[in-house]
Amino acid sequence: ANSKLLTFRLADHQKNLLLQILNKEAEQAADNEKFYYKQHKDDPKPIEPEMPQEMMSKDRRIQLNYKFLKGCVETGPVEPMQQAWADRILKMIPDNLKHGRHLGELMQELLAEVKILFESSMRKSMVQHVLIKPEVKGLENEEGGPPPEEPVGLDYSKPWHETFQENQ
Repeated sequence: ANSKLLTFRLADHQKNLLLQILNKEAEQAADNEKFYYKQHKDDPKPIEPEMPQEMMSKDRRIQLNYKFLKGCVETGPVEPMQQAWADRILKMIPDNLKHGRHLGELMQELLAEVKILFESSMRKSMVQHVLIKPEVKGLENEEGGPPPEEPVGLDYSKPWHETFQENQ
């Protein structure tokens, strides 16, 4: 019975020694790294550095918000050019230019380029109609702003041919 009690006391003593060694090592590491080591609960807390209320200026937030919205509008879906419009463009080309050795391939390349330009101009127009470019620093070189105004006095609601026939 004595041996069990003795081994228990020895184990408890070894545990306390181990904890003391661990605490000393921790204190030395804290001193070496110049960390604040709190020894008592009554010690004053270190003064925390004051952070600004906002990490970004208002102009910077507006600029990032505008660029994000512009990216969303530009990457949004755009209606592709209708085939009827492409057919009308092709009808305007004289027949002698349509039929040739390499002219057919050239016509297809030009039509593909027209479709790409149509899509890019539609995206640009969407940005101009949907977003208003804010007047903040950093957006000076951005293309944007309100859409161009329509010329005064031009009315395209009626085809010109009808008014031409009426005036004859």
